[in-house]
Amino acid sequence: MAEGSDAGEEPPSLYVDLDGTLVATDLLRRACLQLAFRRPTEMLLSIPALLRGRAAFKRRVAQGVDFDPAGLPYRREVIEVIRHARERGARAVLATASDALFAERVADHLGLFDAVLASDGELNLKGRKKLEAILRDADSAFDYVGDSKADLSIWSHARRAIVVAPSRGTLRAAAAVAGQVDLLVPRPSRLGALMRVLRLRG
Repeated sequence: MAEGSDAGEEPPSLYVDLDGTLVATDLLRRACLQLAFRRPTEMLLSIPALLRGRAAFKRRVAQGVDFDPAGLPYRREVIEVIRHARERGARAVLATASDALFAERVADHLGLFDAVLASDGELNLKGRKKLEAILRDADSAFDYVGDSKADLSIWSHARRAIVVAPSRGTLRAAAAVAGQVDLLVPRPSRLGALMRVLRLRG
C-alpha cells in the first residue's frame, strides 16, 4: 500500500505508544518514585490497589501524584513522525498502557493527537488488549510506533512497524512479524548512556 493519499485513499492512521516511545521514560515507574520520595504514605496506600489488578494500581498512583507533562523527556524524532503524518491528513492516536489521567494530559500538552486510547483503572491496555482497542478504533490500515516486545502483536497487524530504541531481540522479532519495519531511533549503547550521565554530573 502506498504511503499517503496519492490515489485518493485515506492515509493510514498513526498509533503511537507513550512509555519508552514518545517519551524516553516509564510514567508509572517515574510516578512511583515521585510518590516514594515525596509522599511515602500515599505510595503505601496505593499498594493494596494491586489486588484489583495493574490497571487499578496505575489509576491509584496517577490520582496521587503531581504530574507535569511539560517536564517529560519527549523524543523529537517521534514528534516529527506524528507531525508528518498529520500534514498528510492522517489521524494520530496516542495508544498506551499508561493510565488515561497521564495520557490525556500528555495529549493536551502536545496538541498532536486526535484521540487517546489508554488504561482506565479497570482495563490494562497492553499487548493484545491494546491491539483489540486499536482494531476497534481504526477504520482501515494503520501504522504503529512502539518500542518493546509487548508491541509485537500490534506490529503483526500494522501496515508499518515504526520501532523506537529497541533491543536487538525486539528489532529481530518485529522484522519477523511485520511487513514493513522502520527503525526510527536506535537503542543507545550502555557506554554512551554512562558517558552522558558522567557529563551531566561533571
